[in-house]
Amino acid sequence: MIVNSNSPFVLPSTNNNHGCDNGDDVSSSSSSPATSTANLNNSNHYLNKYSLSKKLSWLSGYDLWNLRSSIPINIDDTTTTTTTETTSRTEPPATSTATAAASSSSSILRMSDGPHGVRKPLTDLSLQQSFPATCFPSACALSNSWNTKLLKDQVGTVLKKECLFYNIQILLSPGINIKRHPYGGRNHEYFSEDPFLTGILSKSLIAGIQDTSVGDNNNNNSSSKKHNNNNKKDKKLVGACLKHFALNNQETYRMIINVICDERTMREIYLSAFEICISSKHPINNNNNNDLTSQHSQQQHEHEPPALIMGAYNKVNGVYCCENSFLLQQILRTEWNFQGVVVSDWGAIDNRIKSIIAGCDLEMPGNSNIHEGPYDSEVLNAAIIAVAEEESSEENNSDECDDDDDDVADDEENNNSRDTTTSINMEGDIITKAIDECANRVIKLVTDYSTTAGKAKKEAKAAAEAADSMFYKHNQIAREVAQECIVMLQNQDNLLPLSLEKYKNKNKNKNKATTTKTKTNIIAVIGDFGKNSPRIQGMGSAHVTPTKITSIYDSLQSILNIDDNNENEFDIPLFARGYDADADDGNDDNDNEHTNQVIDQTLINEALQLIITNPPDVVIISIGLPDILESEGFDRTTLQLPKQQIDLVNTISRVHKNIVLVLNHGGIIDIPQSWCTIIVDDDGNSNSSGSGSGGFGFGIKTILDGYLLGQAGGQAIVDVIFGIVSPSGKLSETIPIIINDDHQTTTCDGGGGGYSNYEGVSVAGGIPSGQYFPGNKTTVEYREGLDVGYRYYNNRDSTTTTTTTPSMQQPIPVRFPFGHGLTYTNFEYTNLNINIKDDLPDKKRVIVTLDVQNIGRRINGGSDSDSYSGFGTSPSNSNDFTGCVKEVVQLYIRPINSSVHRPYHELKEFTKIEFTGNNNNNKQNSVVSVRFELNTRSFAFYDIGKQDWVVEYGVDKEYEIQIGSSSRDIRLTEVITFNTGDDKPSKLAIESFPPRRKNIVAPVNTTYSNSSSNNFIVDDDIFAKRFIGNSFNNYGNTTTVSASATANTTTTDVPVGGTTPNFVVITRNTLFTDAASVSWIGSILFFISYKIAQKEVPSAAKKDSGDSSSNRKRELRLIRSNLENVPLRGLVLFSQGNFTFQWLDVIILFMNGYYWNAFTTIVSLLLSKKKVKVRKETELN
Repeated sequence: MIVNSNSPFVLPSTNNNHGCDNGDDVSSSSSSPATSTANLNNSNHYLNKYSLSKKLSWLSGYDLWNLRSSIPINIDDTTTTTTTETTSRTEPPATSTATAAASSSSSILRMSDGPHGVRKPLTDLSLQQSFPATCFPSACALSNSWNTKLLKDQVGTVLKKECLFYNIQILLSPGINIKRHPYGGRNHEYFSEDPFLTGILSKSLIAGIQDTSVGDNNNNNSSSKKHNNNNKKDKKLVGACLKHFALNNQETYRMIINVICDERTMREIYLSAFEICISSKHPINNNNNNDLTSQHSQQQHEHEPPALIMGAYNKVNGVYCCENSFLLQQILRTEWNFQGVVVSDWGAIDNRIKSIIAGCDLEMPGNSNIHEGPYDSEVLNAAIIAVAEEESSEENNSDECDDDDDDVADDEENNNSRDTTTSINMEGDIITKAIDECANRVIKLVTDYSTTAGKAKKEAKAAAEAADSMFYKHNQIAREVAQECIVMLQNQDNLLPLSLEKYKNKNKNKNKATTTKTKTNIIAVIGDFGKNSPRIQGMGSAHVTPTKITSIYDSLQSILNIDDNNENEFDIPLFARGYDADADDGNDDNDNEHTNQVIDQTLINEALQLIITNPPDVVIISIGLPDILESEGFDRTTLQLPKQQIDLVNTISRVHKNIVLVLNHGGIIDIPQSWCTIIVDDDGNSNSSGSGSGGFGFGIKTILDGYLLGQAGGQAIVDVIFGIVSPSGKLSETIPIIINDDHQTTTCDGGGGGYSNYEGVSVAGGIPSGQYFPGNKTTVEYREGLDVGYRYYNNRDSTTTTTTTPSMQQPIPVRFPFGHGLTYTNFEYTNLNINIKDDLPDKKRVIVTLDVQNIGRRINGGSDSDSYSGFGTSPSNSNDFTGCVKEVVQLYIRPINSSVHRPYHELKEFTKIEFTGNNNNNKQNSVVSVRFELNTRSFAFYDIGKQDWVVEYGVDKEYEIQIGSSSRDIRLTEVITFNTGDDKPSKLAIESFPPRRKNIVAPVNTTYSNSSSNNFIVDDDIFAKRFIGNSFNNYGNTTTVSASATANTTTTDVPVGGTTPNFVVITRNTLFTDAASVSWIGSILFFISYKIAQKEVPSAAKKDSGDSSSNRKRELRLIRSNLENVPLRGLVLFSQGNFTFQWLDVIILFMNGYYWNAFTTIVSLLLSKKKVKVRKETELN
């Protein structure tokens, strides 16, 4: 199915004089002072020529997506000028649904949402409707490729080209928050549970987006680059914005929640990926060796940080991220030396004065109807009042000198007043200095990435003429990318790959005039996702309007040369819906999960009858999570699939054994054990259940996990099914065993199923953060610490000192482990060699080499000692796969006898190798050599007592290098020791992260009543110790370990002009839904806001694949969920200048019952002169 099939890529008319910033001084903008020796790193002398209000206005957007045209441009760091031409953004090609929306903008720099495609909205507030762009696999799927070259040279480069096509200079991509809990509503936008994998992949994507070459996607040599000037560096084209900094791991109360997290956990888990992308000081980016050969190590010498960092909505240890000096100044600016721009998430600013001082340069969105930002008047007043108070104090001091009769009390009062004035004046100086620093960085950003209107119009016109060709090529690239993202979880009896010749030749060569119709060689597709409604992406700001969508069913017809007019009905793949992809599952607008589900048995019976009447060779069942269950704005509350889909699969599996199950989802889902043909044994390995090939209803033979594969996902799935390519994806997150789905562990009854040795103990392990997620309306505590994903599930007794290949020692069983994924062949790992190059106290360098051999398919899975992967296939037939195959080689480091708790092992390197057809090395016995380089950070942990990274050394402090195909498929190991390092971690590090001991439960003084179900719970005392002496305490952060993270508390902030009342207090940070629940005024505000937002959703909303009223319902639910989680300050921040904080404060006074204060404030506002601020500012300057 084709979206916008008429392909009307016609450039709309533009108006070069349209829409200057309302209120901006255009004349001053066009005749800005020029400074021939100005330099952006030392430019306060020319900034002094601008008024404070003008500089402050540069620090907020013009509207939702554009910066202001009045920002000066520094030319080659030598001249500061602004163009006399009112710059305009040339609009993208019009489509049948977008022509009326096309218009020009007055900005000189435009931003656009990503992260897996360019989302240029039809209107400013559109969430789902946007101009067409290539929709790549979402980050949740891209991460399964484990291919840095793919993300840089293909995904990143295409995103850059389409940004240029739509005249967009900044792409809000990638999002790299860690998947702390699988319920996270935006997990589909994020990469992994592992920070190293996340950091390396996102670093590669940034490199592609910010690449300055303009040649073909796959040709990055120097000859393909076009320079703007042969004597200068390449002009920067598109900048990447890395988000969301930091610890933004949930949607529930995301704009007001206070994340309580200790510094070690923060640095090792939640900041690590950001550091890899940003800091040139990180060992992986600061390596001067020229013999690097691993896939991503080759990019180390060309490290370039992202142009922007986006501050998150939430608080961290008591301070909002966009106001958090510890995050923005200490870590980002000082430690990581980030020189770029920090931009707020849209509406994330709570106190603009604090955010400017902390170094948040740019506030988004802006006020398009006025020339200042939402908070500008408050910032200006702070500076103006400081000077006014100082002048008043000086006058009073002069009068006091003439009065000899002043008493002692007056002297003390005046001294106090003088101290206060000095403090205010110092604050004013800090503000003005901070404004200049922020302005310098914004000017640098605009200088690097802005373009003139004339050039933009010329480039957009040329791009529009080649649009059809460009998008066709990009769709092919999206298909190739999706191929590498597919994870084959299991493939019992080698059901796949199917023989393309077997099916294609039948349909192509049959003599229809003489041949009797047969029922052989038939393929059936079951599931709405398989034909009518492909699930390609998540909902929210990341939603892209694809240029094309190809379903599994369409792809089957294409690859088999079939069309719907074929005379032989058996040539056409069979199809039955099985379920309605748009079914609301009994939901109402206030419920985002499939509760109270109604089973449509008719659809299931139709699918069953189809299979019985025309028995196919193979049944492809495509299922997954509906769109509305995964979105920005709300979190999930279950991992279960809709019951309709579960019943469908169970029903079909009872009558057919050759099933290929295709999964479509953004966050992990619970895969029922009855569908799996493998089980985990007592050693942590897995074996065939012995039931997948002998009968029906005991297991699905093949499971392909696609996550969200983008617009070409259907083609990629079919390519894998027929062996056009071998699957090569690996899981970037653990799929746990979830039975009760209540966040908690599950007690095994010892009744078989491979869990006999776990009777009476917790085998599923639950979700490590489940006991604390999502917290309450004010606080969420990260008590689980380092226990995120496989770092928790793979844990075992840390006292073990064996240096041989370790047994699993009863790690927590999982459905499928981190790093797991099968191919159509098998690999043998040999010749491990480790060479310690540098062993200095502050520098470690270790070279690891090995060989990987393609040994082809194994017969009957090999012996127990040679099974390689417990999660592998158990092939009993079939020849070697002769196509191109790839393998992801993973390196983990296991610290032995650590003095502090450390995860059992952690991913520290990986590479994806390819066995191509060159020189016939795709054949069996071909070998690829692999080389890794490990650095200091590979072996270190963060000591919160010493506030530094520490590598332990000593006779008993060993490090086991593990090489494997997954985190539980370790093929090679070798132990090394160091002779230098730190032989004594701090006492605080040891006490706050005690060494892990198996089967020791938490003390009874824990605040969590369900703690006994978790062996590794963290009690109050230990959690509190993690915050003693932490460096963020020096930056105004107020960290308090709550008595109970599950208490339902309400804010008690006092509103402007009032005193503490005896009822619930409404403030600027009160959520819309809470205000509406306690105030009729709040209810009216919510109703009006919702109605305004509804106007952005067309009455006949278009779904990706056609008309759909269900799409409108999804969008309205998305809008409502987001609106409910927005604090009242969002009324101002998203009003585009139509509403101010002064009037919001009046409304809040009314809602709190302070009617007299509200009326007097109204009178004051109405009587105030409009130009008071301008007069005061003139006096100030």
